[in-house]
Amino acid sequence: MSVRSELIEYHPDPLQLEGRLEDTNLAQLLHQINVQRESGTLLLSNGSIEKLIYILDGKPTYVESDLRSETLGAHLLRQGTLTKEDLQLVIEQMRHSGKRQGELILENGLLTPHELYTELLNHVTEKVVACFAWHAGTFRIQSGAEWSEHILNLDINPSRLVIDGVSRHYETSMLSPLVTLDEMTRAYLR
Repeated sequence: MSVRSELIEYHPDPLQLEGRLEDTNLAQLLHQINVQRESGTLLLSNGSIEKLIYILDGKPTYVESDLRSETLGAHLLRQGTLTKEDLQLVIEQMRHSGKRQGELILENGLLTPHELYTELLNHVTEKVVACFAWHAGTFRIQSGAEWSEHILNLDINPSRLVIDGVSRHYETSMLSPLVTLDEMTRAYLR
């Protein structure tokens, strides 16, 4: 008797390039982008709020937001990493130099490169996770990675990102079309 192993080919559904978050939730969208190893940008809009997620080989790498409360400086202030005085100094220097906040934070010795990287990773993750609370809005995907040399490329784990977003912002009833949950998992998500 011989045992024959067969390869099972996975053929994901074609990626929907634009749509409504009411029809395709963010967890499904990020999962599909990751599985298909897409590169490009994902624009999420909810009313007047917009966030642009840069994606390289299926992994979110950076996020731009039009919310003033989601700037790096505001994040570092909320975390207690920078004082108001430190942030004011950096903002004033930004006005005169045209440099970015992170660059000036390093130049002023307010954080080490490792500390800044860790804070940027947490900051970008939080900006994406906050979008899981959007149960309405639109999305648009644009393929291509011409931006990849000009945008900071953070190593964000897409699975961890989806788990964080789902556990914080999705009701268990929203998950049933996505996955089958055992009772232990349901209890964890409550």
